[in-house]
Order: sequence, then C-alpha cells, then structure tokens
Amino acid sequence: MLKIGHESHQGLERCKERARAVMYWPGMTKDIDRVVSQCRTCLRFRRSNTKEPLLPHALPTRPWKKLGVDIMNLKAKDYLTVGDYYSIDVQQLRDKTSSSVINAMKYMFATHGIPEEIISDNMPFASREMQAFANEWGFAITTTSPGYPKSNGFAERNVQTIKNLLRKTLHDGGDPYLALLNQRSTPIPQLQASPAELLMGRTLKTKLPAGPGVLQPQMPRDVSEELKQRQRQQKYYHDQGARPSRELCPGEVVRVQKEKEWESAEVIKQHETPRSYVIKHQGKVLRRNRRYLNPPPQPLSELSEGLDYDSDNVDKDDTSLGDPSDSTEQGQQLPSSPKKVTRSGREIKKPARLKDFVIY
Repeated sequence: MLKIGHESHQGLERCKERARAVMYWPGMTKDIDRVVSQCRTCLRFRRSNTKEPLLPHALPTRPWKKLGVDIMNLKAKDYLTVGDYYSIDVQQLRDKTSSSVINAMKYMFATHGIPEEIISDNMPFASREMQAFANEWGFAITTTSPGYPKSNGFAERNVQTIKNLLRKTLHDGGDPYLALLNQRSTPIPQLQASPAELLMGRTLKTKLPAGPGVLQPQMPRDVSEELKQRQRQQKYYHDQGARPSRELCPGEVVRVQKEKEWESAEVIKQHETPRSYVIKHQGKVLRRNRRYLNPPPQPLSELSEGLDYDSDNVDKDDTSLGDPSDSTEQGQQLPSSPKKVTRSGREIKKPARLKDFVIY
C-alpha cells in the first residue's frame, strides 16, 4: 500500500495539496482525500464542523406558554431573564443557586401564570431542586446541549437586549425600571404592537401622555403569521452555507471537539432533543451537540481499480507506477510525470518545498 510521509505538519488542507502533487497516476485523484484523512494529527487539529440548517422552535399558540430562560451577569450582579415570543421579563438574583432562581420564577409565575415548558441551559436548571419545583408546579424543563447556547438562541437574544438596555441606563444614571417599562410599551415595528399588548392585551401607562381610550384593555390581533414570517426569514439567512450532517449510531467511535482539538469518544445514544448525543469520553458520560462531534473518515478501499501496489516490492527510483499488464497490452508505459502547462504554454514545475514528501 502507498504511504506518504512529511517532515512537518502543515494542516489537513496543506497535506491534501501536497498529496495531490505526488499522487499523479491515473485513477488516484478520487482517493487522495480519503488517504490524507487517515492522518491522526490532521484529524485532531482540524477545523470546526460546518454549521447545520436552522431548526426553529415551534411557535406557541398563546402568550407565556413556552419560555426561554437564561441567567446573565452585569456589573457583578446576576439577573434572570425570562421571555416568550411576545415579551421579556427580568428579575435580579441574590446569587445563581437553585433556590434563588426558583424564588424569582415563582414571582414571575404568580404575575403571568405557569407556563407549559421552559427552554434553558443545564445549570442550575438541570438540578434536582429545579426538577422538583417543575414537577410540583406542573411544567416541563427542556435543557440544551452543554457548550452550545445557539440551541436556545431566543433566550440568548433576550439577554443581549436586556443587557444593552441596562448598560445604557446605568451609564446615563437613569432608572432601570423606567427603562424596562418603556421597552415593554414600545411597539415592535414588524408586529405593530408592543410586548405588553401582546402579553396582557392592554397598553401600559408611561410618563408620556395618553388618552383614556388608549389604556383600555382590548384583545390583541393574531400576530402568529408575522412571527412565522420572521422565523422563515431568519432561517433563510442562517442556512446560507449550512450543510446537514448524518445521524450517529450508538457504539460509533467519533471525535469530540474540546476547545480547539478533537479527541476520541464513543456514542452511547441519541438524546431526546434534536442533534444532541450522549457520549463517553475519557471515562465520563457527556452530552454534546452534533456540531461538536465528528464521525471517523471513510475506510480506505483499493486506491485504483486493477492496481495492486505493494510498497515493499517496488524500486524507489522507479517513477513508472503504471500497471505492467496495461503496458504490455498497449505497447507503451504511462508517463512518469505528466506535464502541466499554462494557457501561454509555459510548463508548470513542482515547487522545491514539496521535496519534503517522499514515497516509501
């Protein structure tokens, strides 16, 4: 079998480029990528996987039914942000323990009602105390893959909105509660309604003058179609350059990305949430998103049809790598190095730096 060695590691793409320069016999181009993909060093330091097509969350049929929850930190203070597709709420926390988060959620639920489901990251929402609270109050907690906050992108976007609002308010010395009131009372351009109208069916009174009729409660119009259109538009722009990945099977040996390196792991099972897997890595059971898992390369087959090449029985100085039977039948041997020329006819020669590759 043909083996390729090089003096210094230049990355996966560089290896492929150099492999193409030395593998020049007919029928070998299609096998170059698979040959180079066996390099363990290249696999360990390869780039991150390409993003996959967006999977939007299903839109709730009513306000405060499905919530995105996250914890943010600003000026050494922790805040709990809770939002649905209609509005955002925030509550300052004493600390990030389960008991503090539960107390803040109880206050919000007493005001707006108990939701059916919340989407959150794992800490502290995957704790036993939080699960007991969810069972007692009758709602479900769905956690996202660790290290992949993009799966709860709606909550992350709410954190960015609230953090920018509070940061500007604290910089100007304003009242943060008044800033939150103005944010909830400002109409959303695409929906032509404010978050307060969509959530509570009424316009909130602010410091701006408003007539008595404006503040009267009224049923908000259905904005579900506008919300779906926003989702479709976000998916369209996100999927530019995205590529779906195949599903992984239990027992399959894969590589998991840790920081900027890929290490060996084994798939135990697929998690109930989309694109999430339970793996075993260095004796630990972890949960990771498919974005950070890379299946092994395809196994090498015969390098070219009808070619049985043995590196131990070949003369290293012989540059003719054609099949002897083909030479006999056709009466001629394959050229040792096909010439490549530019449009003007100038011959393209291999750079001297490629001499660090040898065939043995």
